[in-house]
Amino acid sequence: MRNEGKVIGVVAEVGRELYEESVVARMEGRAGAYSQKGAAGNALEIMANDRCNVKNMCKPDTVTKLTKSSTATQVDAVTLKAGKVVERIQYKDTVSPSGVQKTLNQVKAGKYQQAQLRGTVEAAEKYNAAAKASGVSKTMQSTGISH
Repeated sequence: MRNEGKVIGVVAEVGRELYEESVVARMEGRAGAYSQKGAAGNALEIMANDRCNVKNMCKPDTVTKLTKSSTATQVDAVTLKAGKVVERIQYKDTVSPSGVQKTLNQVKAGKYQQAQLRGTVEAAEKYNAAAKASGVSKTMQSTGISH
């Protein structure tokens, strides 16, 4: 019994490492993929997109795809149902006070009217607190992914 637990743990670790390698491989060609700051955002986009698609498995003809433009400024991903866009998503991993304020100002200016904001656990927490304090109704949903 003890050895089975160790084997399961090793298999889980190998699976996690393989997934992380696939994320790095898919980051190639995305804007900022080779900078430390940009890499975190790209990894978030890919991992959050993967999570969306796991949830989409129960929804026929539904898939979430990263936008083709690697420098998209308003929409990082779209969810399609039977080929029609049903959701636009902007991913955020900004947690610095200035970064949160920048996102808040962009929301106030109407930049993300058509997009849902989704961010890391930390980014969603900080943005939502700042939005509430500023009287902004647009919230950011947590992806469940942490820094």
